[in-house]
Amino acid sequence: MKSTITAYGASLLVSSLAFSDYLSVVEDGYWSVQEDFGGTQVEVYVVDLYMTSDNPNDVLLNVYNFLGNHPGTYFQSMTGTGWTPTNLGGPFDTDALRYADSFVTIGGFDLSSSAPPEQIPGVASDTALDPNFGGNGASEPGPLAGWYNGFPPNLNGQAQYSARLGNLVTFIGRFSFPEAFSLEGSSFECTWNQGSGTPGTQESFIITGSPDCPDSDDDGANDCEDGCPEDPNKTEPGDCGCGVEDLDSDKDGVADCNDGCPTDPTKTSPGECGCGNEDTDTDGDGTADCVDNCPDDPEKTEPGNCGCGVPETDVFGDLDCDGDYDIDDIRLGMTNFGIEEAEEDTCPADVDGDGSIGFSDVLIILNDWGACP
Repeated sequence: MKSTITAYGASLLVSSLAFSDYLSVVEDGYWSVQEDFGGTQVEVYVVDLYMTSDNPNDVLLNVYNFLGNHPGTYFQSMTGTGWTPTNLGGPFDTDALRYADSFVTIGGFDLSSSAPPEQIPGVASDTALDPNFGGNGASEPGPLAGWYNGFPPNLNGQAQYSARLGNLVTFIGRFSFPEAFSLEGSSFECTWNQGSGTPGTQESFIITGSPDCPDSDDDGANDCEDGCPEDPNKTEPGDCGCGVEDLDSDKDGVADCNDGCPTDPTKTSPGECGCGNEDTDTDGDGTADCVDNCPDDPEKTEPGNCGCGVPETDVFGDLDCDGDYDIDDIRLGMTNFGIEEAEEDTCPADVDGDGSIGFSDVLIILNDWGACP
């Protein structure tokens, strides 16, 4: 995420008897692509505003008489609750709420990271809006809008070192919009002191000049208008995001980065049969032929005991699957177990089993009967 940070000099519109320790307004502008509640992708241009200071004891108390020069409906995340920082946590805690939601604040954020401030649950919860703001649900701050630290003893507005800006600052708000913009020409007043019981200072500031928008990737689009300021091949994230080419190898209208079968023009996911194989279901039973062991039988996907095309039987011992238990099942069972059925005796007089009736058969019979009485 490329950031354009521009510092603007303070324009003293109202004199003050006290020495001014807040010196300027800093506008940090950058594109942000985040996921909102429900998986919606959000792409906005974000402008974060900071007051810079030369004294770590400075504590900002309020911003008031804000006159913005960029009318329009600023982006607010689906789970945000308006212009005061509110992250309810749990399922409502989204990247869009943390990094792209529009809000105003009097400090209270952790600035120790080089990344933009993160709207985590509970951060800057004491920020409040004055009546001129137009309510927490306003599309933009109203004329002469103001916001303040509702509990000054917490010192939320105290200047702290920002690793991102390399300076002492107090974070005062985030403004997000679908197009690149600047708050140039906007003005406001603010009050600060150096802790409870110390005298306050009031001054007015006006944002003058334009953000410095270099062309970091040398693609002919300046960073303020380039949705991919570090990708020379893209100016918008497209389907695959910055740094990844939106290739469509099989020309099916789905980019390879989102295509589960990037070389198969008939499929975008492997399905049951895998890329390059059709998920044909010949018998219409909801199981593709490639995994259906009875592809022509709509009642079965496995042969079972009776085989494809034959319904399974619930009759005990019905081995031939004809719906009953009879001699055919007994014979089939004997065959399955290797038991041979005895052949029918077609010549009972052939006692010796030599295939003919002869004298030897008579001798065997006489011998079996024993001696004559």
